[in-house]
Amino acid sequence: MYNTLLEEHLVKRRHWVEFCVYPLFSPQSLLAEGTANYGVEMAFPENERVTFEREVLFRLAGLDCTRASDYYDVQELIRRLAYAENQAARRYLNDEIGPEEAAEWLTMYALM
Repeated sequence: MYNTLLEEHLVKRRHWVEFCVYPLFSPQSLLAEGTANYGVEMAFPENERVTFEREVLFRLAGLDCTRASDYYDVQELIRRLAYAENQAARRYLNDEIGPEEAAEWLTMYALM
């Protein structure tokens, strides 16, 4: 929705053609991802989303619906490890560690 509104209001109405280009690693991208993720939560409260995914999307993808709870358990564990990715990136960007140490950190603490 965010990108649609940008195109409608800035490109088509104001003719700001520079908004036709979408920089992937930018504040604009961060906003788009954030609004998209929040939109899913608004449209589907967690129990409704899980039911929809299990009963509709899993089947469309040819996945075993009986293992859906395993999938969500793994997703929760991955979510708990997310801080490790941020910490590795912060330490690397602050020149506290090099690329090899960042890879070791991600292997050890993010299970990558």
